[in-house]
Amino acid sequence: MATNNNNLLASIDIGTKSTRVLFAMLEDDNTIQIEGYGKSISKGVREGRIVNINEVTASIEDAINQAQKRSGYTIMTLNSSISDHHLTINNRKGERVLQDEFVSQKDIDFAVNSAAIPVPTNKQIIDTIVTRYSIANQDINQFEKVQNPLNMQARVLEVKTHNISVSNSAINSISEGVKRSNKAEIKDFFIESMACSEAILTDDLKERGVVIINIGAGVTSYTIFIDGELTNSGIVAIGGNNITEEICEAFGLEFDVADELKMSYGKVESSISESDKLIPVNVKIQGKLNAQYLSSKDLYEVISKSCKSILQELKFNIFENNSIKSNRIKSGVVLTGGSSELFELEGFSRKIFHLPVKKGLINRNLVRGDEKIITNSEFSTSIGLLLCRRDERGLEPVQASIKKENFGSKMKDLFKKF
Repeated sequence: MATNNNNLLASIDIGTKSTRVLFAMLEDDNTIQIEGYGKSISKGVREGRIVNINEVTASIEDAINQAQKRSGYTIMTLNSSISDHHLTINNRKGERVLQDEFVSQKDIDFAVNSAAIPVPTNKQIIDTIVTRYSIANQDINQFEKVQNPLNMQARVLEVKTHNISVSNSAINSISEGVKRSNKAEIKDFFIESMACSEAILTDDLKERGVVIINIGAGVTSYTIFIDGELTNSGIVAIGGNNITEEICEAFGLEFDVADELKMSYGKVESSISESDKLIPVNVKIQGKLNAQYLSSKDLYEVISKSCKSILQELKFNIFENNSIKSNRIKSGVVLTGGSSELFELEGFSRKIFHLPVKKGLINRNLVRGDEKIITNSEFSTSIGLLLCRRDERGLEPVQASIKKENFGSKMKDLFKKF
């Protein structure tokens, strides 16, 4: 089996329902070619949190072994998603009054460092993203937005940063599980919606204003872009499993049976003219499987009510909590993640958000490979994680003035995107 090399990329997405691993090769044209994948049932994970390190280690090992077998490569470092209910987001400003006439790298580093935030001992910064550079010349109160201030003439340099911190326990659990399973290490962590945005959103969508929502089994994450800038992100502890639980309660089914029913027959809405159908369900009674039948319209009604509740909670968290006006989200809402695959969810979501809603598709100008991976929303986070790593290549890390043990002391300067 081939050894690791500089062009080999890898990602791991440990979800509530499944653990997914991707191996890819960075090509000469700066695209990525997916070389192998692995998928296992997530054990020891509840609502995106690792609750049993031994069980999750086995799931990770299974997924990594599958990817290695399919690709013929081994891997030593991976990018990982993270779903931490203790996620903290801070948007900050930093500033540098120039000693010289032109902006130097030292000036940029100083401005970014001045935006660094102190974190409690039980948390770590995983990402500090520069979302905007601005410069002022004669009037030091009049700033102009620029893509890259390096070597530009200015009197004052201002930066805006998006700072993400998570709990030590969330990071340590994932790192330990990966290390135990394959003696590999996690290079960087990203929340799912931010990773998905790398694989799905174009610069035009970001400029017009867009919200990307990654709906997982136990956790939903979102990221907001306005005027091309990343303005906010968050995690909400709801997902597809909430719908499955409602089906369990309504029809007295076991969780696995209800989940299969949801994925095979579930739809959010049915038309008035659509006739009722009987759906076969195998129910275990006293240890024996017995065939029963459910009304399709009854099932759709349960799913519809549950989806409405989930989407209304997301609407509150995304728009009202962040004081986001819908007229600034001209590109609308983009849905992705395994639980976004429910039939007619896009149309149903439009009625809740009162915005255009569409399913997120992987940008084919960036990614090539197995169609069943690229077209599957369940892998959108895993693909995005590969692109997050690719975008770091060739960029110099900026060191912030925070504790060395903080995972995020390496700042990722993503100015090329804005």
